[in-house]
Amino acid sequence: MGSAGSPPLTKLSFRRDVRLFLAFLVGLLIFIIAALLITFGRTVEFAAERTVAQWNTAADAAADALRPLPLATTPSDVIEGRLIAIRARFEIPAATVQFQSRQIRSGRNDGLTAISRPVEGGQLICWFDASPVANARRTFVMMAIICVIATLAGTVLLLLYLPRITRPVELMLDEAGHVSEREAGQEDTHYVVETFRKSVAVLKAQEEELRRLHALQKTRADDLERVTSALTRSIVSGFLAIDDDGNVLDVNAAAREIIALPPAVQGLSIAEALGVNQFSSMIREAFDRQEALTRAEAEITVEGAKRVIGLTTVPLMNEAGAFLGMLALFTDLTPFREMETRIREMKNFADLGEIAAGIAHEFRNSLSTILGYLRLSKRAGASNDSPTAVEKAEREAVSLSNAVDGLLSFARPMDLHPRPVDLFELCEIVAERVRMNITVPIECSGKAAVIQGDAALLERALENVIRNAAQSVQRKGEGGAVRIEVTSDPPAIVVADDGVGVDPADVPTLFLPFRSENPQGHGLGLPLAKKIILLHGGNIGLTGEPGHGATATITFSGAAVPDAPQRRAG
Repeated sequence: MGSAGSPPLTKLSFRRDVRLFLAFLVGLLIFIIAALLITFGRTVEFAAERTVAQWNTAADAAADALRPLPLATTPSDVIEGRLIAIRARFEIPAATVQFQSRQIRSGRNDGLTAISRPVEGGQLICWFDASPVANARRTFVMMAIICVIATLAGTVLLLLYLPRITRPVELMLDEAGHVSEREAGQEDTHYVVETFRKSVAVLKAQEEELRRLHALQKTRADDLERVTSALTRSIVSGFLAIDDDGNVLDVNAAAREIIALPPAVQGLSIAEALGVNQFSSMIREAFDRQEALTRAEAEITVEGAKRVIGLTTVPLMNEAGAFLGMLALFTDLTPFREMETRIREMKNFADLGEIAAGIAHEFRNSLSTILGYLRLSKRAGASNDSPTAVEKAEREAVSLSNAVDGLLSFARPMDLHPRPVDLFELCEIVAERVRMNITVPIECSGKAAVIQGDAALLERALENVIRNAAQSVQRKGEGGAVRIEVTSDPPAIVVADDGVGVDPADVPTLFLPFRSENPQGHGLGLPLAKKIILLHGGNIGLTGEPGHGATATITFSGAAVPDAPQRRAG
């Protein structure tokens, strides 16, 4: 607490005191710098004077050493030798003797200062190096300039930063009134100090409250961590937590067992923890894109055996949408995939069994017929019925051969020779061919749709589909027609008929060999057509109702080849 006679601390008084203090400080620094510069300048000049005095002393001593020697009668090499001795003795960089229009020089005098002395019959010039003196004076001048500039810069900076120095105290004076009320007659200094003390006391109390809340939250966090740990241990699927830096944060025992993780993976990157494989690459890509994966599958080799892993990833975001990390849940699908493979193989065997049963049925019927005709021919002997029975047996054998050829065509691998094929023109060609054998109206309409395909194979597939439709109309016997429509976007062919129709429950079996509803067919047309269409990347579907006709829809993936001619026919 200040005395009763101390002046109040106001903005003006505080700023004035700071300015006086800074002015005194700057003045003191200027005085010290000026004193140092004067002292250094006198030292430099004193050193220069001592150097010149040393040069004069050396020149006098050199002249005294050269005077006893008569220059006019002394050979030049003797004089030059004496000059070398003088230079070495008195540390003279260079010396020159001039007499009778002659000049004898010893040493280089470039950039040196000359001091001359008279000698017997001539003049001695001693050359000295004045660069140390010049460097000292130059250094003094540079120091003086730097000191002046530094002093000016310091003064400017102090003037510029004076508001920054006084601003905090001024703010304290302004804000003190918002913190606590001022007592009557209380001076500014005591008021600011008391306000500061009260603020510190409030902050300490708040700090204690924050510590209590922190301890409470820590207890809750520990409880939550225990619950989370128990939950992750209880999950039968693999659990992997990744932080926002892409490092493994936590794993459970199921994850270690499924993908054989090493004991310590916390803090490692995804590649370091899981290795370089399809599974880790999928998790890394989902992390980089912050993407949620659902039921994705990846292969991984664990202890020399390949496993199929089902993966689901969940990116974690806070309320502001910032990425916090990712959770990955995965399970071993290898037993399920093996079971699916066994079921698929059993299904294939079952389909093969049905096909074999159909083949056996066709062969048994045809062979029974052939054997019956042959027995009839044997009983008839030479009667007129014998050739007829043989001819019927031959026709049945030909039918059986055609069935075998059809089965071989269905089973034989096909080689595609793709080229641009117009589906509309192909349908017109096939329709014209079918009209020659079956008297059923066949109408073609639509647009040209050019695709890449094998024209011969596609023609064969379309003929089977269109012929089946025409035979269905013919069996119904109540009129009707076959309508073919071709579209180009996407390329598709729709064959609709007014025939006997199909049962929707029988549609899946109609694409199996020997499952025909046509008494005169072998059940190989639709399976062969579907195989050809699948080889071209397309698909065929069949819909209808018994007695109300059927519709075969053939679609091809992708768009038609561009620049195809557009046409319409009826």
